[in-house]
Amino acid sequence: MHLSTVISSIIDKTNQVLQGYSLGNVYKMLIYSAAYAAVKKKEMDTRILKPLEKKIPTHLMYQAQRLLSPLFSKTINELDKTLESSRPVSLNEANIKNIVEEVKNKFNSAEYVMVYDCMSLIEFILIAASLKLNHIESIIPDIVFINPIGLTRFVTHQLPNLDHRAVLREFAHILAKELGAHGYYKSAYIDLKVHEYGSLGIEEYIARIDIERIIHEVSGKASTNPILVTADHGYDVIYDTDENYVYVTHGFKEPLKEKHIPLLLLSRFSFFLKAFPER
Repeated sequence: MHLSTVISSIIDKTNQVLQGYSLGNVYKMLIYSAAYAAVKKKEMDTRILKPLEKKIPTHLMYQAQRLLSPLFSKTINELDKTLESSRPVSLNEANIKNIVEEVKNKFNSAEYVMVYDCMSLIEFILIAASLKLNHIESIIPDIVFINPIGLTRFVTHQLPNLDHRAVLREFAHILAKELGAHGYYKSAYIDLKVHEYGSLGIEEYIARIDIERIIHEVSGKASTNPILVTADHGYDVIYDTDENYVYVTHGFKEPLKEKHIPLLLLSRFSFFLKAFPER
């Protein structure tokens, strides 16, 4: 099964759940579903997710464990295969050029480009499901940009020489130029939240993210014109064995001693979403 097919299934189920629950609760459910699938895959005790479970309505817990978690398990497997099949890359390779060309070939054009620093697949899924409720179509194709270090500099170091410092905003600029877009936007909102208080517990992280703000930004642009949404990388979900808690970070490096166990290494991946008003 193609990755895009599995993601599409998750989006459809999320859209159904959104018709009866708030964005905030569905956001918790999605992150829990992905983390639960990862914990089960590693044959670890799911009780490490109890702090997050307590924040989720009981019926959504059923949806997460029985319906969404198996789909996230397939997604994680597909992402793992993608990492395993990718040859080693260096910061000096111009992978940005290749991905921009692939995006251009796939989407042809867009009126506006939005780049979010540190936005993971989970947010992309929730955005797509929410747009559908507002009669806005979206596509998340099998275009996955591998960011091997899970950090913004892997993207910005590949940008062409500019008259001023290369920043992620320039990536948005390049995409906009190639797609013939009339405007572009770069947001550091999620990344700032990840770094604001150090290693936030996963339930604390979710509580600090205003997901409605992000969805409002995207839907506001997509309600009238075709737009492209992407990110430089996502974030990682890690289990601290000493402190016995699950936290969020990005650019995670495997320690010599297994005191920090990676559950979801979503910072290694960037996705692309094209949204446009229903025809």
